[in-house]
Amino acid sequence: MDDVPCLRGCAMPLNSVDDAPDSEGVQFLIQEASKPGKLYIAVQGAMTNVAAALNAAPEIAGNIVVLWNGGGPYPQGRPEFNTRRKNFPSSVDISQKTGSFSA
Repeated sequence: MDDVPCLRGCAMPLNSVDDAPDSEGVQFLIQEASKPGKLYIAVQGAMTNVAAALNAAPEIAGNIVVLWNGGGPYPQGRPEFNTRRKNFPSSVDISQKTGSFSA
């Protein structure tokens, strides 16, 4: 897996919805999302790096799709800590969906 980068992300949660700390991971997301086509980002846990990238470069919002695992047991789910952090800009729609997925 030599072609898969391992980069440092944000060291701490965002301080506000406008916070845009810089990191290798944030810069990589911005760079990749600025290329033609959609960038699919799989996230486990906090979405701090995605939020920081969106705050730093809001023009990439239409180019990314975030796949995130969380929200409690299927099918009822429950409110999820990481979506309640309110660390995304108000222009970004963060909605929690429950569902069953199969290959």
